[in-house]
Amino acid sequence: GFQGTPMAIDIAVLQDKCAELGVEVAGYFLQRMKTKWGSCNHETRHIRLNTELVKKPKDLLEYVVVHELVHVRQFAETGYLRFMIRYLTGYLRGRRSGLSQRDAYMAIPAEVEARGIASRVTLSDEPDDPHGRTG
Repeated sequence: GFQGTPMAIDIAVLQDKCAELGVEVAGYFLQRMKTKWGSCNHETRHIRLNTELVKKPKDLLEYVVVHELVHVRQFAETGYLRFMIRYLTGYLRGRRSGLSQRDAYMAIPAEVEARGIASRVTLSDEPDDPHGRTG
């Protein structure tokens, strides 16, 4: 579950989000990250959160968690290989069409879906770049 996370996370809210999205997560972990707010591991169903989120508004934390939950669900629905093929194909399509690295990343269909769902589920404005990626 969610235990062992020293961050101010409203466990009940996150469990509700998991149920709402039909996703089961084994755990959350804090990690220093230079270029993103969060990441997920599809096999272990763990979500890693940037330690800097402690200093940010609660809405951003919730947004990042939901965004990563969507990716966990995407992996579960399509399987790792199909997910990665679609993800990389989307990125390469953007790069071939002349988009910058950041813009190609932002245009990946799985990322577009995750941002859209996170914005709707958290009822907060979408951050400019929820992963904090630099382009």
